[in-house]
Amino acid sequence: MIKILLWDIDGTVLNFLEAEKNAIRMGFEKFSLGPCTDEMLQAYSAINEIYWQRLERGEMSKPEILTGRFREFFSRYDLPVEIAAEFNRRYQTNLGETICFNDNAFELITGLKNRVFEYAVTNGTAVAQEKKLRRSGLDQVFDGIFISERLGVEKPSRKFFEQVFETIGNPDPDEVMIIGDSLTSDMPGGLNTGIRTCWYNPAHRQVPEGMHLDYVIDNLSAVTAILDQEGTPELWDLLDKEHRPTGRRGVRGEAMAADEYHQVVHICIFNEKGEILIQQRTAGKKEWPSYWDVSVGGSALAGETSRQAAARELHEELGIRFDFSDTEPVMTVHDRNIYDDFFALVLPVELSSLHLQEDEVSRVGWADYDTVRQMIAAGTFIPYRPGYLEVMFASRGTTGAIERYRQ
Repeated sequence: MIKILLWDIDGTVLNFLEAEKNAIRMGFEKFSLGPCTDEMLQAYSAINEIYWQRLERGEMSKPEILTGRFREFFSRYDLPVEIAAEFNRRYQTNLGETICFNDNAFELITGLKNRVFEYAVTNGTAVAQEKKLRRSGLDQVFDGIFISERLGVEKPSRKFFEQVFETIGNPDPDEVMIIGDSLTSDMPGGLNTGIRTCWYNPAHRQVPEGMHLDYVIDNLSAVTAILDQEGTPELWDLLDKEHRPTGRRGVRGEAMAADEYHQVVHICIFNEKGEILIQQRTAGKKEWPSYWDVSVGGSALAGETSRQAAARELHEELGIRFDFSDTEPVMTVHDRNIYDDFFALVLPVELSSLHLQEDEVSRVGWADYDTVRQMIAAGTFIPYRPGYLEVMFASRGTTGAIERYRQ
């Protein structure tokens, strides 16, 4: 299972080369250095890559590489090397001006928030990275951002990842995967710390001999297939005691704080006779195996509203499609870190037409109120609190607490 994704930024999520070109050209214009040709840009890019590799190998410090690369570049084209430090400062700011995503990365990262926790891990400077993350909107998407300059150590150092792991709760390394384009920072960093590695390799370069990577992809969309293959946890949005989202997420099966809640939905389907559709849970269910239950029930996933969760669960478990956008829960109760929304619907349902979810539902049937109460007393039906089901039977197909609304 993969629970956490660590995303490299430059060259992976964002097209760094486009930002680099624009930043250099803006600098040439600012310092009146004349035209900046494509050949010059290619030369600088090659120099820059060499200098960053020296940093990642520990051969140079960050201040040395930031100015040293421009000194070498300017020397090659007879430009004034004395402005290298000031040019670099302007360059760092300019880098954040160009936002160009690789492979619809923003939509991908946003879409995966209901499946995994996602963090940015980057060796870029704080000035450049914070600006581009803010302008791109990624600062509002990631669960956390780790910039080497802020941490005081670079990828691929173990100390970089140790600080990341300590901050995010010391996860199991086997549940973490890093996605990056660098064979000198991202992939060695992942290998050094025992996490899964996913090399973003759109240029189809050869994997170095002896470097054993878990995945090699040429398009970021392949990350979704990897998660499908490996499996992901069930994430919930955490709510406060006022039933409001806290902005945090929890993992099914992990303990929550006493003042944290997650959303659960129950759908009770009734026929015109006033009978409720009940389902028997499969013997393999972790909770209440083989017990009978109301028509449908389940937890809302991260990013879902109560109504969206009800629609999904109803379709998954019984194959029924129903639009809950104009449907209110009949009752909302809370207990033990849970908010339960109960929906009561009157629907024309033929049992033979239902598509039961094999790993969730064993069989279904109709039952009146007295029968359900007898099943609870016999220990074959989930023991809902006294009065809950009575409210559902009395309120089927309606909302509100006043009897006149039935007229």
